[in-house]
Amino acid sequence: MGSRKKKKWDDDGGGGNDAADAAADGFRTMFVTLSMILLAFFILLNSMAVIDNKKKLEALGSLFGSFGLMTGANNSESSQDTSNTIRDASVITKQGMMKLFREAQEQVDMLVSRNLPGSAETELTFDESKGEIKVILSDQLLFPPGRAIISPRLFALLDKIAQIAEKTSGTVKVTGHTDDRQSSGISNWELSIQRGAIVARHIEAAGHLRSGMVSAGGAAHHQPRTDNSTVEGRNSNRRVEILISTKSGRSS
Repeated sequence: MGSRKKKKWDDDGGGGNDAADAAADGFRTMFVTLSMILLAFFILLNSMAVIDNKKKLEALGSLFGSFGLMTGANNSESSQDTSNTIRDASVITKQGMMKLFREAQEQVDMLVSRNLPGSAETELTFDESKGEIKVILSDQLLFPPGRAIISPRLFALLDKIAQIAEKTSGTVKVTGHTDDRQSSGISNWELSIQRGAIVARHIEAAGHLRSGMVSAGGAAHHQPRTDNSTVEGRNSNRRVEILISTKSGRSS
């Protein structure tokens, strides 16, 4: 009798149910474990997708620093804090500034080599202590007599100046100057302002500079470089001065 009942219990699958339950429990354990691992993985991915400003600036500094244009590169040996990284990431290096300066100087040298009228009066200087680039262009190079239309031969140089302003995020001030002789049909004030404005507009457009980065004005004949009593003096006084104040010379 006892053996018969045991066999019936075995035939009904009682032992098989225990095995199935154990297998199901194992599957559920494995499923929950894998789910937790996947959840942790997606949380990690999400955290990596969140932008860390400090790391972003360090990465940008590393990228632009490799071209000699910006400091703030990611350096494992650097002990700079976050504020230093943010400040340095927008400051052009002296090496990058000099590279751009030399490229602009090449444009000036090309004009001088062609022996163009007024090319000898063209000057390009870089004040490293102030982080300022100053360009002086003779009106004989820039404009027809008594007019405010830029000669196409100056486009390449003005475009290079615009590039310097763009890469340094510096401010540009353009000032027109005349000699003390009166031009026909227009005052020296009007002529100097118009010439300063037309050069400023070209630089602003060529460099895609933000509003407020470029200003223009005119000084008429009130800021001469030399005496107006000679032809050479008057030629030197009729000019446009461009001053780029870069971030390399600014205090933080």
